[in-house]
Amino acid sequence: MTLELKPKYCSHKRSIIDRMNGGGNNTKKKKRSQRLLLLLALALGVAMVSVMLLTKLRQGRVLGLLLQDQEREISALQLVLLEERKLEGNENEMGEHEIQQLHPEKPDDGAH
Repeated sequence: MTLELKPKYCSHKRSIIDRMNGGGNNTKKKKRSQRLLLLLALALGVAMVSVMLLTKLRQGRVLGLLLQDQEREISALQLVLLEERKLEGNENEMGEHEIQQLHPEKPDDGAH
C-alpha cells in the first residue's frame, strides 16, 4: 500500500505565488469597487446640485410672484389715491362755491 502525498494547495485557495503577486483577481475587484464608489459619489453630487438648483428656481419663481403681487397692490393703491384726490378736489371746489352762494356780499378777490 502506497501513500500518495497530496499538495496542501486546494483549488479554492490561492497559491503562495499568487499571494506574493497580489492576486490578480483581488486587484480587479478593488479597482471595480473604487470605480463604483466614484460613480456613486458622482451620482450623489449631481443629485445634490440638481436639488439645490431646483430649490433656487422655485424660490426665484415665488419671489417673482410676490413682487408681481406687490406691484399690483401698489398700482391699485395709486389708483385709489388718485380717485381720493379727485374727490377731495371736487369737494373743495364745491365747498368754495357753496360758501360764495351763502355769503354773496363777500367778494372773493383774494385781498383782505
